[in-house]
Amino acid sequence: MSLENEGQMSPEIEKEIEKPVAEKAQRKPRKTTALALEETKSSFDISDEDLSEFKKWQKEKEASKTTKVSLGSASEDPIYRAWKEESRLVKGIYRCHEPAGGNVQFYFRKYKWDQTKEYIMEDGKVYEIPLAVARHLNANCNYPVHSHILGSDGKPTLDANGKVTSRMNFEGMEFAVA
Repeated sequence: MSLENEGQMSPEIEKEIEKPVAEKAQRKPRKTTALALEETKSSFDISDEDLSEFKKWQKEKEASKTTKVSLGSASEDPIYRAWKEESRLVKGIYRCHEPAGGNVQFYFRKYKWDQTKEYIMEDGKVYEIPLAVARHLNANCNYPVHSHILGSDGKPTLDANGKVTSRMNFEGMEFAVA
């Protein structure tokens, strides 16, 4: 193909494109009269038996949508049991390590049926909070510490062997001797 014919189509392709366009022009428009509507209705007849069977099936389908599957009692549900355990109040001392002696304000909600609650805690004070909040402070409020060491080949590598620094924690007083 030369550069002169670059934007042009071959005569065979033009004929193939024009052929469907010419066929569409020769087609007669659809009838939109009442007679045409009656013709389409008569071609799709439903017997009374089929109609009653369809309505019966439809009712069964609607009934199956409304039935609920029970998992048993609420006490058997593992999420409910975890919520009951973690909503138990525990007493302890809040410790803020970063900045030392600081305080924190946060909102907490773990389960969808819990209400979002605001917590304002100061370092060294005693609080009575749900177990879920205490677990959150101890498990999620930290960051990993990495260091560079020389590897066996003499090149520096990253040492990430699970060291974490806690920003804050909650020390329980349940078993503390007063």
